[in-house]
Amino acid sequence: MRNGFRIIAGTSGLAWPNLTLTPVVPIPGMMCDARMWGGLSAVLHPRKVGHALPVGSNRIDQLAAALLRDAPPRFALAGLSMGCIVAMEVVRQAPGRVERLALMDTNPLADTPELQSAVHCRLRGFLQAVWPRCCGTR
Repeated sequence: MRNGFRIIAGTSGLAWPNLTLTPVVPIPGMMCDARMWGGLSAVLHPRKVGHALPVGSNRIDQLAAALLRDAPPRFALAGLSMGCIVAMEVVRQAPGRVERLALMDTNPLADTPELQSAVHCRLRGFLQAVWPRCCGTR
């Protein structure tokens, strides 16, 4: 793993040279991992699939740069939710390397202050209700 992103081999490994099919790099949503893509490697076989996990940084530009360091020279990119935000930054940093792009369940605009406040209120309520049951009192 390099700083920021970890690309995990699909069923056919991470050997990228001399590809005839464009490899796919899916990026999961927040708090998800490669399991959310299920049997994507098997479905796309013999196309190579390298799952990208956003770990090691809390900055989108750093996550995108780390993905680009580990990704093949040209690839198809798929993102879900927060993975889309990273994918859009990958395209911004290296548009010539992304051959195809799939964005699922996303919005390219920043959240409004009202929405941010509502999300924070819901998260605070959730944590107040759940934290004592799963993690003890603090």
